[in-house]
Amino acid sequence: MEAARTDKALRAGLALYLFCIVLAMSPYTLDATGDVKILITHWAAMLLGCLWAFGYWLEGRKIHAPKILFVPIALYFALHILSGLASPYLGHSVPGIGLFASYFLLYIVAAHAFPDAKSLNPLLLTLVFAVAVSSAYAVVQWLGYDPFPWAGITQNTFKAPPGTFGNANVAGHTLVLAALAAAFLATNPRLRWCIVFALIFVVHEYYTGHRAGALALAGAITATLAIKASGSSTRRAIVSVTVIGVLAVAAAIAYTFATSQRIAPVERSLLLRYNSYFGAAEMIAERPFLGIGPGNYVVETPRFWTPYEQEWFETKSMMNEHVHNDVLESAVELGLGGALLYIAIFVLAISASMALAQRREAQGDRRLGLFFAAFFIAYGIDGLFGFNLRMPVSGCLFFIMAGALEGQFLEGSALVKQSRWAPSRLIHPVAVAGLALALAVLGTRVYQSELRFFQGKGFLQAKRYAEADQQWAEAEKLAPWNWLPARERGLTAFYQEDYERAIEHLERSATGNPYWIMTIVPLANIHLRRATQLPPENAAQRIDAYSSAWKFANDARAVSPENVSANEVAARAAYGLAKEKNGEADWAEAERVLERALALKTEKSATLRVMLAEANNHFDRKDEALAQLTLVVRGQPEVDSHWVRLYQQSAALGSYDTMRDELDSAIDANRAISPAPRALLASILQWRARILEAAYGDADAAAQDYEDARHFAPRDVVLWGRYAGFASRNDRISEFRDAVVSARKTAKGGSLPKAIKALAAAWSSEPPNITQAAQILSVAAEAPVGDGEKVGGAAQFGWAADLLLQEIQAARPDPTKTGPILYRLGLVYRAIRNHGQAAALFGAASGLLEAPEKTQSQQYWAEALAQTGQDEEAILILRRAVKATPSLYALRISLAQILARSGSIPEARTEYERLLHTTTLSLKDREQLQRELEALPK
Repeated sequence: MEAARTDKALRAGLALYLFCIVLAMSPYTLDATGDVKILITHWAAMLLGCLWAFGYWLEGRKIHAPKILFVPIALYFALHILSGLASPYLGHSVPGIGLFASYFLLYIVAAHAFPDAKSLNPLLLTLVFAVAVSSAYAVVQWLGYDPFPWAGITQNTFKAPPGTFGNANVAGHTLVLAALAAAFLATNPRLRWCIVFALIFVVHEYYTGHRAGALALAGAITATLAIKASGSSTRRAIVSVTVIGVLAVAAAIAYTFATSQRIAPVERSLLLRYNSYFGAAEMIAERPFLGIGPGNYVVETPRFWTPYEQEWFETKSMMNEHVHNDVLESAVELGLGGALLYIAIFVLAISASMALAQRREAQGDRRLGLFFAAFFIAYGIDGLFGFNLRMPVSGCLFFIMAGALEGQFLEGSALVKQSRWAPSRLIHPVAVAGLALALAVLGTRVYQSELRFFQGKGFLQAKRYAEADQQWAEAEKLAPWNWLPARERGLTAFYQEDYERAIEHLERSATGNPYWIMTIVPLANIHLRRATQLPPENAAQRIDAYSSAWKFANDARAVSPENVSANEVAARAAYGLAKEKNGEADWAEAERVLERALALKTEKSATLRVMLAEANNHFDRKDEALAQLTLVVRGQPEVDSHWVRLYQQSAALGSYDTMRDELDSAIDANRAISPAPRALLASILQWRARILEAAYGDADAAAQDYEDARHFAPRDVVLWGRYAGFASRNDRISEFRDAVVSARKTAKGGSLPKAIKALAAAWSSEPPNITQAAQILSVAAEAPVGDGEKVGGAAQFGWAADLLLQEIQAARPDPTKTGPILYRLGLVYRAIRNHGQAAALFGAASGLLEAPEKTQSQQYWAEALAQTGQDEEAILILRRAVKATPSLYALRISLAQILARSGSIPEARTEYERLLHTTTLSLKDREQLQRELEALPK
């Protein structure tokens, strides 16, 4: 076997990996480009690592450790492990450690795969072609013809086209490096056409809006020219590059200051990054030696937010998940040693690149040295404004290029005389295979977890909650450090009103990330909801629930004091505790927190103002309470309960002037709107009519308001009921009659409530046709609520029945007509469950009716009496009716049921058994009676 065969396979594998990772996308996870690229990296590291280790083992070749960057990179990797072990979030550090381990393995593989410039060209060509395809795809995105199913992304997102990278800035990191690779390839006479791709990448870079990329390209080109001009002196090259870098920074600061009077450019997105640097500095100061662990910046950063970052999160619901500076992020995650090692890696890489450019005799090696220098300088500059090392494509490029640089200085792999089966020779391939397999398993589990998480989101959207929960349970099992599946499970349980399960899941999620506001605020809210639904006798449990809500809301406020949702939940929890404990200190605390929440302009300000008004009343500040309730009705005049509270507060003060002024202002303001808000005006006019009548005794003005209101809302049956009540109290029934008849004349189609139709039928003739009205009303009352009417029961029919009853008493019709009318009105009261009035009417009607209505009236009379606790009288009536009409099974069924409810079990059993022996019963009635008989006590 040729000694170079494994190296050729490694080079081909690395090129294939690079092509795949640039272009890979998957619509089956939330991060459609990141997750799949990381999975590919782990599998590439496993396959290429095993190929390298076992290939060299089979070929009998000696393994040489890289010389230049191996120690700082190995120490940097070791710090990942140590800082992860020292972190309070070890589990969450595992994916970051695993990704770096795969990078490290790829770095070693690349160090052995690329011994010279010629061997690197195919890899760079692959990179250029892959990025070119991505740029072509970016043009498709920019034109608006993207076929890829980006979940939840609008077309406007692609004004800065990201290609296959999912994010414009992430694309920019790779485009810079690809442009340098294309420019390097173009220095080869046979590959001069690659300069076209370099230009394409620069144009694409421009359209991404990635400003750091322009700085990186300018810095790399300038430094390369300086190195080339320095001749064979590495020292002179280092000095030149350093001086140029310092001068460039000074010039940029001077230009920015001259144009904006600031030493650095300032805009919202940049301000967010600048503020994150302050938080990063505090995090480093808190844990300077081992940092917070890989990947844990996103967990810890809320604790260190500046007021600007808190405001950004509050307005955008977004936050920085990285420091946007690789040096600072290394220090944050790994400690100061990590930052120093990061810098050392770049210094050594650039220095080795300069040496390659200046001390090698071969022209190809010198050009390669300049490319490496440009690559690492551009990477370092770009990394000062981003997190390149932590992104799949730019991260793997760094380690592959670092390995390729090492390959230029690595000694040739001499053949080993020792048997390949010797234990000392087996250690290396077995160890590499074990590590590589573990990384592939880790990467696959993480990716499967993301797949499950995304599928759960799909089921949630389809409201298939059980299946969504199952997917998230699997996602959590595969990646237990990820707090998001538990959060989704908790919120889904909350949607289903399973508060206990919701709390269990959300508290587990909060353990994984105790500062994630999007978890702890809902958790506080669920405790609050649970407290409000506990029965009155469970006072201790309610206090515990309110206390839990208070705790979690304050945890969120500690992270972001300006967070509106956290302050709103805290205010409601404090109010709940004050209501339960009723202590002076509790009410004072509730008042303080309520005022704080209201200062933040919460959407639930009306609810909080009502609570604040109650706190003011507790301290006997009734005027302040009135002022709060006045603000409530100004903000939500359409909510009837707000006017109720203002009315009650006015009654407590003994003055309705403020309420009347508010009503006058609201009516004037809404009358001026075109078109007028008819339902709202009707509601406000009703309220003014009520206080004009009750507080000011101005019945004429109140009547006019009711008239105006019913014109605005002719279908509002509650309004008609209030108008009827007003008319009855103030001897204005004739005016109300006129209004009903007028409404019928002007109504279009079926635009009137059924009760008004019934009354209009009675009052449209002279004398009033009460029989017809009672018939219409009883049919309507017994029918299901419909025709767009959302009000049922007494509010819709009771007042109309009362008016018809008054008509009967006033008109004293012929007894032959009175009986049916009373029976029909009894049906109305029966339908609205006014059993006392129903019993009276059925009893009065029974003596005036003929069969079969008489028998039916007796049955309903007895049932109404039973509902009011008069079982003996009900049984007596039914026994007489059964005796008179023994063939009517409905009477006997009612008798059996009332006997059972009254406790006369033997008699009830006898009635049931007699009924069941009847051969003409329907199957449905027979089954129902059998169940009732079996349910009787033995």
